[in-house]
Parts: sequence; C-alpha cells; structure tokens
Amino acid sequence: MRVALVYGGQPRFTYDFIDFMNRLTGFESADFYMTLWRSAWATNDEQAVAKISKVLKPNFRIGRIKVIDAPQVEYAVGAEKLQPAKPQNTLWWYERGFYQAIGTSLAFDLIDQQYDLVIKFRGDGSVDRGVDLRRYDFSKTPLLQPSNGQSGYSDYKINDQFAIGTPEAMKFYCDLGKEYKELVPASDPEWNKSSELDAWHWRFGIDFLMGYRAKLHGVVYHNADFGYNLNTYGRSQFTDKHYHHAVAKDPTEE
Repeated sequence: MRVALVYGGQPRFTYDFIDFMNRLTGFESADFYMTLWRSAWATNDEQAVAKISKVLKPNFRIGRIKVIDAPQVEYAVGAEKLQPAKPQNTLWWYERGFYQAIGTSLAFDLIDQQYDLVIKFRGDGSVDRGVDLRRYDFSKTPLLQPSNGQSGYSDYKINDQFAIGTPEAMKFYCDLGKEYKELVPASDPEWNKSSELDAWHWRFGIDFLMGYRAKLHGVVYHNADFGYNLNTYGRSQFTDKHYHHAVAKDPTEE
C-alpha cells in the first residue's frame, strides 16, 4: 500500500509529528507532500526538505515540499463592510480559515504519483494510538475522520485536523480552499453582519464549511476508532492561538 501525506500552511512541527510517524503502520511507503509558508523556519524548498529528511522514520519519504510566500487572501463578497482583521474578530477568523483551507489544497495539488490512500495531517498533531491502515476497508468507508475533536453542525460534525481516504475522497476534502470565498456567504448569508465574532457560534467556521459542502454533495465522513490530539508537547512557535500552552521543541530544528 502506497500512501501520500498532505500538509499545508505554517510549519508547525512538534514531537507530535514524530509520534504520528511511529504510530502509523500497514503501508509499504508513505510520501510527504507539503506546501509551507516562507518563514524563519525555511526560506526555500531545500531548507525545508533537509529539515524534514533528518527526522523521517523508516518507510517515510519526501514526495514534494514547496516553500512559498503565503498567498493573497481571496475575500468573499461583503468583506469590505468589515473592520480590518485583528485577533479574534470576524475578518481575522475569515483569513485564518482561508489560509488553513488553501494550504491544504496547494499541498494536495503537489501529488504527482498514484497512491492507494491520502492522509491529511498536521505537524503538531498525532493519532492517539497505533493505526494500522490494513484494518480498514476504504471501499466501504472512503473517508475516515478521528472520533474526537469534531465541531460544526450538530448533525454533521467534522474534524478538520486529520483525515484518511481514497485519493478521490481526499481530493474532495482538500479542495475546500478553492471554493472558500464562495462557501462562506453560501453557508452563512449573515457572515459579515458584525465585525466582532463569537468564534464558538459562527456558521462559516472551517468545520461548518466542510460540513455544508459535504452535505451539499452527499459526502459522508465516517468516524474511525482512533482519536487525534494536538499540542501534546506544547504549541508550535508558529501557532497563533492556544497561548496557554508553552512553546514546544521542534524536532526538525534540533
């Protein structure tokens, strides 16, 4: 079994990344595809490849890693009515969601080979137990998500941090970024009603957008028998929230 692993956005690597590789089994090879924003962590592709390469576990390989400037935000109709982005306000959450979604889309688009499965993961997260990919029948459940960390619609909760699926199912999952600015007003016509936002009740958050889009297309997210945890060792230096966590060590920089 050949697996592609997709990650995009800020280079948020902690020792959870090492745990993830150690806990994933049941495959012949797993190739990383990453689109990462240019930062002090890496300013070019070669630096990023060197940092990831030195921590790879057996059977994990580099597919393609690109380091780019964070793209321009694509704003939905009505964004001009809102106050400029500042921490926790409506436009800040909109921009944050855009970068999260488009990073994943750009990373998926780097895949240039045929794979049996695609996994979307985060560098600061890990499955909470051993996951043997041979145990799952992806012909019956083509898109698996962790059993915890879900939010969004009460009848269609989504975990936006991690997913495993067939290439076709994961293309749908990862393509959210290409439709982001249209989906925001479609899922919540009053998304720009106020510049101040209660993030726990918004209806255009990333989990809501994923649920709205999945329901629209009749796509089912199946719950797996494992969970997914973030910030087990603390938060990444590039994390823009969760400040109650101490900054964790980055294994790629040691």
